[in-house]
This record gives sequence, C-alpha cells and structure tokens, in this order.
Amino acid sequence: MTMHTWHRKIRVIALGCMFLVLSATGICYCQQPDPYKDWSENIYYTVKKGDTLWDISKRYFDSPAAWPELWSRNAALHNPHWIYPGNVISLFEFSGKEPSPDQLEPTGTVGIMEKIYRFASINQVGFVRKEQVQPIGRIIKVGGDSFAFAEGDLVYVTPLIGSGYVEGDRFTVWRNEGEVLDPYDQVKKRAMGFQHRILGQLVVIQVLPDVFMAKIEKAFQPMHVGDLIMPIRQLNEDFSMVPGKVGVECNIVVSEEHKSFFGDGEVVFVDRGKDDGLEPGQVYTIYYDQKNEEAALPFLNVGQVMVLLTEQSTATCLVIKSFETIIPGAKVHSEGLALK
Repeated sequence: MTMHTWHRKIRVIALGCMFLVLSATGICYCQQPDPYKDWSENIYYTVKKGDTLWDISKRYFDSPAAWPELWSRNAALHNPHWIYPGNVISLFEFSGKEPSPDQLEPTGTVGIMEKIYRFASINQVGFVRKEQVQPIGRIIKVGGDSFAFAEGDLVYVTPLIGSGYVEGDRFTVWRNEGEVLDPYDQVKKRAMGFQHRILGQLVVIQVLPDVFMAKIEKAFQPMHVGDLIMPIRQLNEDFSMVPGKVGVECNIVVSEEHKSFFGDGEVVFVDRGKDDGLEPGQVYTIYYDQKNEEAALPFLNVGQVMVLLTEQSTATCLVIKSFETIIPGAKVHSEGLALK
C-alpha cells in the first residue's frame, strides 16, 4: 500500500467518523433550499400582417421611439426590420420572488400573504413633486450636432450649482414636463406639482474649465439639448407587498405617459403621498363608483396598484393588475384587497 493510498484511507475513515458524530448530535451541514421561488408574468402580442416594431411601440407605449427597447426584450427577433404574422412578442414582463408554499405565513390580515415584487425599471420612473428639483446641470450640446441622442453619445454639460466634478461621476438625466393640475380639488383647482420625467444616466469622462463632457450610459427615453441632470438614482427594485393604509382614498390623476386609458404595467400618479401614509410596496384597489339614482350599487373593483415612490402629497404607482380598462379619474382605496 502506497503512502498516498494510506492517507486517502485515513481521510475516508475520519470523514465517516465525523458523519456519525454529527448524525448522533442531530446536526446536519447541508445546503438549505431557497425559501423563495421565482415568478414572472408576461403580456404578449401576436404580430399581424403589416405590423412593424415602430407601429407596435407607438400603439402600446405611445412612442414609436421605444422600438429598440421592445426589440431588446424579444431575443427571438434576430432582425427588428423583419417580423412576420404569427410572431409572438412580449410587451411587458413582471418578475419577482415570493415565498414557497411551505414558507407562507399569514401577516395578520385575512387573505394576505407576504410577497416580493421585483420591478427592474424602478430607476426609470418619474414623479410629481410640489417644487421642482433643483437641477445641478444642463446639457448644452451633443457631439455631432444632432438634436436627439441616445446611449453612447457624447454630450457637454454646464454645471448650474456646485463644483468639484471629477471623471467617473454619474448623474440622472431628467426633464420638467410642466405642472400637473389636480382636477379633483373642487375648490382651488391646485397644481399637484411638477412632473419629473427620467430620461437616462450619464457618466463624466472629461472636466473642462466651464463645462464637462459626459457619455450617455443608459437611455430610457430620447434626450435633447436643454435636458437637466440630478444626482444619480439607485433605487431598490424589490418591494415587499403589503396592504395599503386603511382609510386612504385617492385618485389616479394621470398616467406617466398621459394616456387616455391603460392597464397592467402602466405607471400612474395619485394625489396622496407620504403625508397621507402612503409608502412604497403598499397595494391598493382601483375601483369605480357606480352611481345610480334608483339604487345603491357596490363599488366596481377594476385592478390594483402598488406604490413605487412617494413625495409629500403625491405618489408614483404601478398598475399590477387590471380586470377592465382603467382611465384617469379612477379611484383608489385599501378596501376589498387580497394579494394573490
């Protein structure tokens, strides 16, 4: 018997003894199963004769310029200019993690189970704030003198506040879309605030005396000369879904894209916020008040929204379920809620 074989036999005997000891004491060193399971939901569209990604993007995203993102979401489409009737395209995808069935425990509210919702596009959604964010810079020129630009393009930014910018600094590009009026304020018709649209992200590559040059790292939407920058946003994409605060009543004032009607996957703004108890992850029921002169009718539940971002008096929400078409003016409350 060689020395190598002898050492190997000793190791096998030692490991066997260790296993017996651990078994006798009830200790088992093994990998624990992941208590959460992945989940995903998709909304699909079947291509018809004459369709193009440009047309489909205009129809479902209100912007034909969104076709590159639609193409990137569908790896089976090898050429964006060649799609055929019968092709199935993914329009929206939602994914996340939820507890495995043997890990679920009631949270104290009947019919409610803890669920993690992953919204990977969280850094792309905008918000409505009473006062406009103070911009720290403005894009004044793009290399090549084009008006609109996208990922990879170089731009020149003039600082508006602060100093000491260095190579590698990252910023979020945004645009002020103007005031959002609250049509449900019957007395003052006040403005809810300014809509801040998030366009992309850039990184500083060269600092000059009066400006700095930057590269567009991510383009969520087309950007133009005159767009503004704010500190980089790095938001958590995982939301612990919980029932909304009891007693909250608010309205969907407008969708982020100002659509006349919408459904699953739409980002919307509501006229309540932090001051009213709204917090990220809360889920509320969307409903219509079925007014009738002859009889009192129950509310018609048409979907659910989850809070993504909150300001003092407004919130950005995501429509996570829609049973019927939703329009601006739909009401939101916490009654009749069951997270499934």
